[in-house]
Amino acid sequence: MLLLILRPDVIPLWIGIGISTYLLAVGYKYRYTNLGLDFFVLMSLACIWQLSYAINIITSALWLVKILVTIEVSCMAAISVLILVFAGRLTNRNFIVQPGVIIALSILPMITFFLLLSNDAHHMVYTGFNQLALSSGYLISPSFGSWYTVIGLYSYLLIIVAFVLLVDWYQKATPASRGQAVVLILGILPPVIANVLHASGYINTTIDPTPLAFSISGIVLLWGLYRFGLLDMIPIAREIVFESITDGVIVLDNQERVMDINPAAARLFGGNNNSLIGKKMRELIHKLDTCLLIVKDEEGEYDTMRFSEGNETVDYEIRASQLTDRSGILEGKVILLNNITERRKLEDELRVLSSLDHLTGLVNRRTFFLELEKQIRLARRYKYMLTVCMLDLDRFKALNDQYGHQVGDDALALASMSIQNSIRMSDIAARYGGDELALLLTHTGEKGALTLCNRIAAAVTKVNVQSDIQLGVSIGIATLKKEDIDTGETLIARADRALYQAKNEGRGGMVVG
Repeated sequence: MLLLILRPDVIPLWIGIGISTYLLAVGYKYRYTNLGLDFFVLMSLACIWQLSYAINIITSALWLVKILVTIEVSCMAAISVLILVFAGRLTNRNFIVQPGVIIALSILPMITFFLLLSNDAHHMVYTGFNQLALSSGYLISPSFGSWYTVIGLYSYLLIIVAFVLLVDWYQKATPASRGQAVVLILGILPPVIANVLHASGYINTTIDPTPLAFSISGIVLLWGLYRFGLLDMIPIAREIVFESITDGVIVLDNQERVMDINPAAARLFGGNNNSLIGKKMRELIHKLDTCLLIVKDEEGEYDTMRFSEGNETVDYEIRASQLTDRSGILEGKVILLNNITERRKLEDELRVLSSLDHLTGLVNRRTFFLELEKQIRLARRYKYMLTVCMLDLDRFKALNDQYGHQVGDDALALASMSIQNSIRMSDIAARYGGDELALLLTHTGEKGALTLCNRIAAAVTKVNVQSDIQLGVSIGIATLKKEDIDTGETLIARADRALYQAKNEGRGGMVVG
């Protein structure tokens, strides 16, 4: 005969069942995602356990109590596995959610289920039942056996591992995901604490408070759903992207303090996420103009910085974007550090290629003139001498006419190479036009220029052009003196007039203009 005992102290448990049922419906909505499916199965087991226990403590039918105890202990054993799997998936511990690992974790719960079905033959899970007298009847309570202790310790172990994973995730998580971690930690704690206190005798009641504690867990989880989007994949996906992105990302508050920083940015500043949180941006970036750029309010500005990564130097483009609330009030900034090392190398290569003459390998006319103007300004500021030389290859036209343009090009390239090898590292040689070359000699006056030009003339005469025509060079020299007001154009014009005079005087001549 089925006897039901009406007990007012069961009302909180029924409230918890209602909350769990609602959470079960929410989990069903998200069942198409792995995380949502885990949550749905977890809440299904919790709801079944609570419902079974609620019926258990209000009935005095022994046959029904045996069925309900089988359901309760099976759900208890399975819930611990689901809690660990759910925590593993949420914290991105992929090894825990592998099918083989889940099956291995489920071996003891499956053994428990079969032992429950055959308990009358061995009494390993429960040894019998006690009748506890109540004012309105009596309560049938099982006396548990040795296997119940085994599966209980195993469940505690899995829950402790899940708890450790969540605490570790909380410590490493960004603010956007910490709320989820807190909700899950608080959701796990009430049933565990209640079970430990009841098993140890600190709570001496006829009703096991563990299923009742699920009511508290349900309230916490329900609050987490609305406050932190417990099953919302956006914070989780954001966490994965934020942690794995190769470019640096820093989030500042309106006081220029670091509120969040991803591993890529933390490595650049020689720390880790936790050690850099709370520091001022000025403490991380010591280059004043870059730091001022970041902390001022204008958007769209950027700067570049060079960092050392091991034995290499890496260039980063730094941009700052504002974070404002819906009313437009500045809440902080996001700093993006984009690795532009390869782009910078390509730009440098293109810059070099655009400044060189492809035939001779010397700088081109435009680059020579720009460098000359810069060096004239420096020479006047720092009071040093500067000399420009214009060079023309003797007999080059005859060589071109007699042996063709290819031989002429080869001869020009060889002569240019010999000139480049004869000058100093600080000097600049250029192809100014046709077979006319130019030299820019810094910290050099007339005497030094003549010495260098004689060395160049000797080197050019040794160029082997595989013909009976021997090349030579005529040179015009113009020196910028302290009292001169020459520009680049007038200095080149003076050197050009001196070259014209040198050619008129005979091959191989040098004239100072």
